[in-house]
Amino acid sequence: MKTVVLSLVVVAFIGAIYGLWQLQPKRQTQTVNSQKSQTTPQENQAFQPQDGTVQKIKTINFKGQMLPNSVVFIYSSDLQVSTKTDQNGSFQKDFTLSPGLNLINIVSIPADPTKESKKSFTLYFDSAAPGKDVAAGIIKTIFDNVITLTTLNGQKNIKTLDSTDTTLPKDITSNQSTSSAKDIRVGDYAIAIGDATDQETITAKKLIIIRDNKPQNNE
Repeated sequence: MKTVVLSLVVVAFIGAIYGLWQLQPKRQTQTVNSQKSQTTPQENQAFQPQDGTVQKIKTINFKGQMLPNSVVFIYSSDLQVSTKTDQNGSFQKDFTLSPGLNLINIVSIPADPTKESKKSFTLYFDSAAPGKDVAAGIIKTIFDNVITLTTLNGQKNIKTLDSTDTTLPKDITSNQSTSSAKDIRVGDYAIAIGDATDQETITAKKLIIIRDNKPQNNE
C-alpha cells in the first residue's frame, strides 16, 4: 500500500513539474528569411583595355560585361559614345582617346534605371610614354619618396626615383634645376606614368604635378 501511495506521489510531483514547465513563456524562434538583394549579373573584371594602362594607339575598342539588355554610355570630358549589351551583358565599342590623360566612365542603364551600374577608367594615351601603367589623382600623403594618390578606384602608391622625370606647376620658379618632395604638396593632382610593381604601387618614370585646373570627368 505504501509503495502504491509513494508511486502516486512521485507521479503527481512529476506531473506538477511538467505543468509548471508548460506554463513558462516560450521564446519564439523567429525565422528570418534572408531577402535577396537586387542582384546584378556578375561583371567581368577583365575589361579591355584594363584600368590604369598606357595606350599607344588613339582609337581603342572597349570590351566588357555590364548589365544585360541595357544601354551603355562611355564618356570622358571630350567624347561620349553609346552602345547596347546583349542578353549576357557583353558589349564592345570603339572610343577615341585624347592625348594624355583620359578619365572615362562606363555607365550601364537597364529598363529599371535604379539598377544602374558604373565603372571608371584611367587611361593615358601617348605613343612614346615611358611606361605601361598610369595612376592619377589627388595627393593624399607624401612620405619620403612615396606619394599616395586618391584615384577614381581607390588609393595608389607612387614611388619616385632620382631618375623620375618630374613636371612641376608653373608657380614654381623656373630657375630651379632640380625638384624635390618639398615642391609637391598634399592636395596637388598627380599623373604618374611608369611600371606597376604590384596592384597598389607604381614606380614612376614620369610624374606630372597639376595645381590648377585639376582634371575631372563630371559629365
